[in-house]
Amino acid sequence: MEVSFGSGSTLINFVQRLWGLYNKEKRGYFSEREHKWKATQKGARILRKINNLLATPADVKADFVNRQNQETAWIGKIVLGWCKDVCPKVTPSFGGLTAYLRGQLHFDRILPLIRLEEKKPLFDKDDNEIDGGKWKELFDTHHLSYDKAEALQEDFKKYCAGLDTPLNTPSDEQKAFDEFCAGQRTLLQFNKRCDHRHHAVDAAVIGLCNLSLVQRAAEHNRKYGTLHKIENSETGEILVRGFEVDNIPPYANLREEVKKRLTDYVVWHKPDHFPSGKLFDEMAYNVREKDGAERFVKRAELSSFIKSDAKKTKENLQKLLFADTIKEVVLNQFQERLARGLSVEEALCGRKDDPQDGIYYRGNKVKKVKYMYLVGRGVREFDSNADKKVVTHDKSGREHHKGYQNYGYACMDFDATTGKRISLIPLWKYQQNKQIPAGIVRVFAGDILFDKTNKQFYKVQKFNACHGIYLRPTTEVQPLDIATSNLKNYMVVSSRQDIAKLKSE
Repeated sequence: MEVSFGSGSTLINFVQRLWGLYNKEKRGYFSEREHKWKATQKGARILRKINNLLATPADVKADFVNRQNQETAWIGKIVLGWCKDVCPKVTPSFGGLTAYLRGQLHFDRILPLIRLEEKKPLFDKDDNEIDGGKWKELFDTHHLSYDKAEALQEDFKKYCAGLDTPLNTPSDEQKAFDEFCAGQRTLLQFNKRCDHRHHAVDAAVIGLCNLSLVQRAAEHNRKYGTLHKIENSETGEILVRGFEVDNIPPYANLREEVKKRLTDYVVWHKPDHFPSGKLFDEMAYNVREKDGAERFVKRAELSSFIKSDAKKTKENLQKLLFADTIKEVVLNQFQERLARGLSVEEALCGRKDDPQDGIYYRGNKVKKVKYMYLVGRGVREFDSNADKKVVTHDKSGREHHKGYQNYGYACMDFDATTGKRISLIPLWKYQQNKQIPAGIVRVFAGDILFDKTNKQFYKVQKFNACHGIYLRPTTEVQPLDIATSNLKNYMVVSSRQDIAKLKSE
């Protein structure tokens, strides 16, 4: 085995010890079934540990991918068996064929067109927003003339300015425009996973696959290693013809039908009214009073307060240090040391070549200081409703207040009449508050709400102590959230039947 670590590293020393233990083991036994010598059970465990310790990142990634593929294939086999119990005529397909057919039959254009009609943003593979006008001119127009392009006009002019040969005739300009559009189509790929409705589009494509189509596609893939057309990049010669789907024109009507059904479709999210999860953050803080409020206090190294420059580091110390006396000492000496020409790190933590150098308080070098826990731009206060305080006593009888931060919320209660927020119930208090009082509307994460003003459906995404509940359109995966603390204009939707009734009104 070749190892890229130094001979004196802790890892190599440990592996050498393991090899020593393995060599002390017996030779093992000869397996008649596998016709080879096999290590003992203990020796096999040692070998596995050695291989795991010396695995490269590429080995770990490859092992993970192979394991996931095997598990997915096994799950697919089990699901296929269940489906055949319901309907014997079930044809299994594969993901590569679904993706290929989605492009060949132009089903990949259904979702972008729907989102443009609904005035929702389009996103590319990197989750960056796409200009809807550019996408429509590139994909929704069969053959666009260069002089009629509006959204693409500016980018096309820049493209022309970078060409080596001038464009003298309209024919030259049209040819250049077609080449420009071909390149843009490769770059401007819509990310279907930004919208939950992509599952319905894929289901429609899979529904068009019969046994004959799947078998022909599998044979083509075995023969050429791909379903796509392969061309010579220099000559344009077709090296491999792509897999062909017979009788394509009738699919246009199906495409329009799928588009019609999914426009303004409300995706149903199964509500979870049995919330679970970690109750508290594992970190225990001291709870100390400062400026009329209880704060979470912890000790940390001075080096953890260093920022990109001296000004930001000073502001960080000013905001977070708990004790006023030590704060004044640290800030004054930090400023003095900076004035002597030391770097920010040296001014705060001392020079590395001199262990005695640094900031001193009462004759001792300051290495750690008490700081207040920061959330966003403000210091986190102890919330008696959500956080938990534990009182302990040490050997001398002194009382210590430890605080644990709430890790999550179970639900939020609203007044059924006014819609005003009543309380936000953390997970650790939910068991004692399962019974819903009279006149209360309880909302859980995952519930669907109907906005009576805008006639829109939203999913309850998460809770927030300050802003109430965050709502996201039921179709959206990207965080396009709105916050509200009042349910006056909202109605909780309990079933798919409620959705159909509200849409028909």
